[in-house]
Amino acid sequence: KRSKDTDYGWMLEMSQAKGFTLFELIITVSILAILATIAAPSMQNLIYSTQVKTATNKVMDIMQQARSDAIRTGRNVVVCASTDGTSCVTTSPTIWNVGILAKDATGSAVYAVVDFNNADLTILESGNGIVTFNNTGAITGTKQISITKSGQDTYYVCIGVSGRVDKKQGTAC
Repeated sequence: KRSKDTDYGWMLEMSQAKGFTLFELIITVSILAILATIAAPSMQNLIYSTQVKTATNKVMDIMQQARSDAIRTGRNVVVCASTDGTSCVTTSPTIWNVGILAKDATGSAVYAVVDFNNADLTILESGNGIVTFNNTGAITGTKQISITKSGQDTYYVCIGVSGRVDKKQGTAC
């Protein structure tokens, strides 16, 4: 006949055996390493694609804000490349990846400053490097800003004569 101590002894032994064996741990870590190696290039591509899309949206936002401010204030608003956030650049004015500035034409009010902090992006304005929205929100001629990164799709921010801002992927305005 068994005693009470021996009846529950097997339960005590089972409850003390917790955790993983070394073999199980090695297999799990190996599988995770293989999956991470496979996923890393796709993740990097996703990050680069997101950087281009984010920059495109920033350019669109600043253009729409500048147009709205021109209409609201009844003054011209200038959008240009800027390295200091207060004035337009004169050297290579069509290269906008250094940053973008929107201010009224008198220079008295700065509406927005965008700094991309990403030298890998290429942001080029197709004209003279300045987009000026007049008091009705229109511009002279049409403008195109291309945003790209090596190995990624190119996005274009298109601004029509009416001042309407649109974006296209892969094809120019």
